[in-house]
Amino acid sequence: MTGEDKVAVKVITLMLPALEVLITTKQDDRLNKHDVAINKLQAQVRNVLYENDSLNQYSRRENVRISNVPEADGEDLTNILIEIAGSVGVVIKPDNINAIHRIGPKREGKARQVIARFVHLDIFDEILEKIIDITVNKNYQVCLLGDFNAHTGTHDDFIIVNDTILDSLLIDENSRKYMNSINALYELGIPIKRSSKDISNINNYGHKLLEFCKNLDLYIVNGRISNDQLVGAVTTSKNTLIDYAIVSPMLFKCISYFNIENFDPILSDIHCPVVIHFDTSVILESVDTLSHDDNSNVVYKSKWKNVETVNNVILNCNSIIKNAADKADMIVEFKPKNSRPGVRSKKCKPYFNQDCYLKRKAYRKM
Repeated sequence: MTGEDKVAVKVITLMLPALEVLITTKQDDRLNKHDVAINKLQAQVRNVLYENDSLNQYSRRENVRISNVPEADGEDLTNILIEIAGSVGVVIKPDNINAIHRIGPKREGKARQVIARFVHLDIFDEILEKIIDITVNKNYQVCLLGDFNAHTGTHDDFIIVNDTILDSLLIDENSRKYMNSINALYELGIPIKRSSKDISNINNYGHKLLEFCKNLDLYIVNGRISNDQLVGAVTTSKNTLIDYAIVSPMLFKCISYFNIENFDPILSDIHCPVVIHFDTSVILESVDTLSHDDNSNVVYKSKWKNVETVNNVILNCNSIIKNAADKADMIVEFKPKNSRPGVRSKKCKPYFNQDCYLKRKAYRKM
């Protein structure tokens, strides 16, 4: 072995440990990166499984499964369920049950489970009924606060009655402010268009909530006033806006503070606190309602002083419709044809009423 070979062997011997350390370090780094990526993927898979399970559970929210109910031919499961519920103090009506049946194949000596699906009650319909009662019958102002699971974006929650229509109906200025409640926001300098940081598409509950507000003359507070004006902050940790404050237009002047606070996992799983303050010293305009005792036999009737105005509005409406129909050639003059021309119809005597007619008819059949 030459001297050069010996030197090369010594160099290789010295470099091998360093190369081993370098290679091992790089391999460990790559393995660690792969482990991190694998852990992230596993976490994502778990989240997908949890969300899928949550959706499955939500889809079965109106379902109830009952075990150990004795099985018999020709059984009436609806009445059986009503009796079981009644035994634990729960009142169920047949109309509340959408479908009920047993599941699985029959097995000797073992009763199959019973699954009942209840009728879904739309929360908006329930709230609608309550609000109509307290606003119409009791003349209350309304404030709704909570999670509506509704994505509404910046879509309108109001309807503006066209001035041309009001002019044609001869509606006076005093009455117009009640027909266009949006004027209450104009007077307070509140933006008509809401702001929102939620970029989600409007969903089914969003459409329902907006229609709900339009029907009941209610307005969304989010994105309109106080700290949230021109902001429309998200109300969940998932950057969505689904928690709302919704009020009667008259209540806007009473709101002294409104804000969406920062998310706190101690307070909620995903929801941010929605804070609203009302100034109770503000006096609202009100229309006196007629109070009465529900147990009394006396019937009260409100004295209506605008009969002439209402009649004029009705006549104007009819006139507008008739004129439009005339111009569109939609009205055709119709004259009834006599079955026997030239023969005048006989007029009955004043005493010959419906009772006489029926008795004569019965007599002729004898």
